[in-house]
Amino acid sequence: MATENSVPSLADKMAALEAAFKDRLPKKLSEIDGALAESLSNSADTKPLQAMHQLLHKMAGSAGTFGFVELGLRARDLEGQLDALLSKAEIDSDRYMLFGQNVKGFLGWCEEQQQGAGESILQRRFP
Repeated sequence: MATENSVPSLADKMAALEAAFKDRLPKKLSEIDGALAESLSNSADTKPLQAMHQLLHKMAGSAGTFGFVELGLRARDLEGQLDALLSKAEIDSDRYMLFGQNVKGFLGWCEEQQQGAGESILQRRFP
């Protein structure tokens, strides 16, 4: 822990980054939801999907960095599904609708976790 005149330790810096991640999480989940809604309203425009891909990628990496394994794994799974969708010249409508349902399921799971209906979304998996 840093003293008044010392430089913050790596642990202090990581704790600050983790706190910032936790604080931003609800906004990032809302952005994912917004990107999905925008995408569903205009499926010909892939920009919302590309924005969602970036959000999921960052969430998966950050969650893993801070030890929030379940959140990271779920975000990474959606990122992979989205990679598969975006890799085709034309998006398959059935896979696209399934992906949308999976995103809604992810967001629902996150909400349940944040409201305490289950294990905390930010439950650490390692010390």
